[in-house]
Amino acid sequence: MKKRSLLNRKKEFWEKFEDSILEIIRLALQILKQKDTLPEQEDDLNRVFYWCLVEANYQLQKIDKGRESPPIYEGNNQPFYGDEDRAAREHKRPDFQWSITDTSETDPRKSSKQFVLECKRLGTPKGSWILNENYVHNGIKRFISREFGYAHGVDSSAMLGYIQSMDVFNILSKVNVCVSQIKQPQLNETGNKGLTIFLSHEVRLENSGDKLRLEHIWIDLRSFFKSSPI
Repeated sequence: MKKRSLLNRKKEFWEKFEDSILEIIRLALQILKQKDTLPEQEDDLNRVFYWCLVEANYQLQKIDKGRESPPIYEGNNQPFYGDEDRAAREHKRPDFQWSITDTSETDPRKSSKQFVLECKRLGTPKGSWILNENYVHNGIKRFISREFGYAHGVDSSAMLGYIQSMDVFNILSKVNVCVSQIKQPQLNETGNKGLTIFLSHEVRLENSGDKLRLEHIWIDLRSFFKSSPI
């Protein structure tokens, strides 16, 4: 009973943390949509979105809902106690991550945990760069592989998709084809709100077989890139 109680506390602790981060992300996307113009390239978009996240956190903190610290932008994966692959994954850099100390952990060395957000563009190919395939092979797989090990040691994390062209149905179809090719469960839509689409799936991690729930948030930015086919 004591072990089950501890597991429940750990689960509740993480879910509360996840909810607070997702609320920041949702508000930041509202701020992003209010911009007059947006850059097309991923790195430039991420930098604009960073300031949206900072502003969203600032607003939520005023009503006691934000986090004490802003997100870490392009910071290295943090060490994980007992991780034998540190030489590989600790040199990889998720787009955004938030850290917290999990006081429900009995070993303080395992108490540092990170919620990761990885961002990718979605839509028609840009020359040889196939955006929807890239979302899977250079996005989702970074949570699955031991080499990148994003969100290592936690229950969940998220990806953000910047939709720049194509309709959502076609994007989801092409993404799910790629997801099937890497033998992972397909993305399922869980809801939508205006120009924001929410999806989710539970991926199996490489070698260990552990599961990680990935929340996907896709934001429709096609109006900013009208020259691209929709």
